[in-house]
Amino acid sequence: MELLAQPSDALKIDAMAIYQRIQMGGYNEYDLPPGITNAHYQVFNDGEPIYDEFKLYGVTVSYDLSHAQLTSATAYYSREENQIQDTSEAINSLVPLYGFTPTQYYQSLFQEIDTTRQFSEELRLASTGSGPLEWIAGAFFSRFESTFVENNSSVPLVSQLTTTLAANPTGILYQAHNPYSIKQYAIFGEGTYAFADNWKATVGVRWYKFDSRADEETTGLLATTGNATPLLNSFQSSNTGVNPKATLSYEQKHDLTLYGTIARGFRPGGINQQIPNPPCTLNTETYGPDSIWNYEVGEKAKLLNNRLIVNADVYYIKWAQVQQSVNQPCGYPLSENAGTATSYGPEIEVTAVLTPELTISFSGTYTHATLTSVNTVLQQADSSFSPGLGLLNVPKYTETTSLTYTKPLNDNLKFMARVNNSYVGQSTDIDFYYGTLPSYDLVGLRCGMIGSKLSGFIFVDNLTDKRAQLGINTTGFSYTIPSLIRVATNQPRAIGLDLNYKF
Repeated sequence: MELLAQPSDALKIDAMAIYQRIQMGGYNEYDLPPGITNAHYQVFNDGEPIYDEFKLYGVTVSYDLSHAQLTSATAYYSREENQIQDTSEAINSLVPLYGFTPTQYYQSLFQEIDTTRQFSEELRLASTGSGPLEWIAGAFFSRFESTFVENNSSVPLVSQLTTTLAANPTGILYQAHNPYSIKQYAIFGEGTYAFADNWKATVGVRWYKFDSRADEETTGLLATTGNATPLLNSFQSSNTGVNPKATLSYEQKHDLTLYGTIARGFRPGGINQQIPNPPCTLNTETYGPDSIWNYEVGEKAKLLNNRLIVNADVYYIKWAQVQQSVNQPCGYPLSENAGTATSYGPEIEVTAVLTPELTISFSGTYTHATLTSVNTVLQQADSSFSPGLGLLNVPKYTETTSLTYTKPLNDNLKFMARVNNSYVGQSTDIDFYYGTLPSYDLVGLRCGMIGSKLSGFIFVDNLTDKRAQLGINTTGFSYTIPSLIRVATNQPRAIGLDLNYKF
């Protein structure tokens, strides 16, 4: 829902709200041992329900100061996720580590509750004049808070350890309560100066500061204390720096733009959650920030009276202290500064008007993204972690093609039909070893009527009902069964109706 109010010519208030709720009886995943597909096997007939509720609110207020515009953008979101997994087989496989072998499986449900909240405020002032200088300046603040709660208990299993049950009567295998907060501050400014008829230079800078804190409390047989006594560890990290940007562009009659840009990007460090030890090993509790330098040249061209539009660029990225998930055979995720990396390749977008009714669009990328040097400690723990390893979940090729047919029926109504295909190439992912996710295509179809106030469409997403492998899910505790990969897949074919009305 979105509302716009304009109390005066100078003042505008734009408010929006989004609500989404998902309830599912199980995961859109399947187990993939050799010779078995599209099935999930577990010891007990337990459900694995998922609940996900998301709320987003935003208010943007802008005021025209004649030669500048003052804008305030405020946003708040909250999200609550609740999920349950059957870990009976996984826990049973861990039992030998504790000195005994049970004669039967013990039922063990793992519940995870994640709540997140974030408030953000940005205040900016931008020029609106027609002179050679355009500028913008502002400040930004955000506060992110999350609480990660997990609980895994089994009295029958813990009761096998008679010395442990007395100190852990409720049979807690692993329980965690981990509040986490991040405060972000930033001040930014950018100016563009037209120093000749067709030439412009842009220079910008952003100062930032991040403050993070985690209070991690763990309890249970698989926790450090080994019983029902909680252990609290607190961790803090802070990152600050400056991101500059510079662009030089040439523009010819709004039909051709050539540009070159250099910019620095930054991502703050973080704090890993506490994990069971054994069987896990936590090399470091915190990890540092990573940063990139991006070098790019490109063009934007309109040809044949705007019947053909071609946008293309080539980029090269140098990435320092890459944050990446590393191989944890115990199944818990662990982020580390993996080393340095480079990424480079071309990008292209083409839109062509074939006839007054028919338009074709194409976009494609090639990305070469690999580690160039690695963290020696991580390499000693995993020999496959070496220079040349592809960055996780970065496909080498992507492509999107669409064909759109539009036919006016009268002055206020036209028919539209579109078919599109999205291709994602192979990429590297990680479970108990590095694996390759295969490429896939997703086809969509949409057709309907577009009116001056009311528009309606019938659509089919994933027309061919492709079950693409989107990721290898280590949260399935597949570490206990090396022949098993739990694969996250996309949603199956969906058919629906989309209606839009303009008040």
